[in-house]
Amino acid sequence: MIPDSGVIPAEVKALVFDCDGTLVDTMPIHWRAWCEICKETGLVFRKTDFYTLAGVPGKKIIKVLAKQQGIKLDPFAIYDKKRKYFLEGLTSVTPIPCVVQIAREAQRSGIPIAVASGSSRSQVQKALKVAGIDNLFDVVLGNEDYEEHKPKPDAFITAASRLGVKPEECWGFEDTDIGLEALRQAGYYRVTDVRQMEGYPVRTDENGLAITNHSTEFRTQRYRAFTT
Repeated sequence: MIPDSGVIPAEVKALVFDCDGTLVDTMPIHWRAWCEICKETGLVFRKTDFYTLAGVPGKKIIKVLAKQQGIKLDPFAIYDKKRKYFLEGLTSVTPIPCVVQIAREAQRSGIPIAVASGSSRSQVQKALKVAGIDNLFDVVLGNEDYEEHKPKPDAFITAASRLGVKPEECWGFEDTDIGLEALRQAGYYRVTDVRQMEGYPVRTDENGLAITNHSTEFRTQRYRAFTT
């Protein structure tokens, strides 16, 4: 559901946001870090799959890519390099205004707000600080704060618990199919795909086609290729 500007339903007691690609425009920085890793290792990672798999832990993506492509490497060591490249590029990052305005409205209204990300907590905290919006959030969760990654609902159930509310009292915001599925599984009152919001940055694949123009079936097939 696409929200009306400034309108937070009375039923909503808390807001929960993903971070990368939802609150802050870090996806181009992540993509550049992946490109560096691919050049060093010989791995092939399509831009389409990069966006489709947003929210899946990087270590898992590296492990699956290496297995599929017959490349021997240490996924933990390679992920540490990828994370290093990302953090080096995180000197300037901008918030996504059409999403952040809702968080600001919630803060003005005294509604608690959390971030529930698939990245490490320290990485999320740095991104929020560099973007100048870290003061908006009462709780920040990274992938070390819950058991199973998205599309399992753990991140969003944990976020609601930390805020002291029930999942069915929360409004969740995501920019990926698996994140949206996690919100639905968590039982949130309202779920918003920020990619459909006016003013959201356009994401394109390796052929210049908007990612949102890919069918849900196509994105699901690509996701399953990495996770089953």
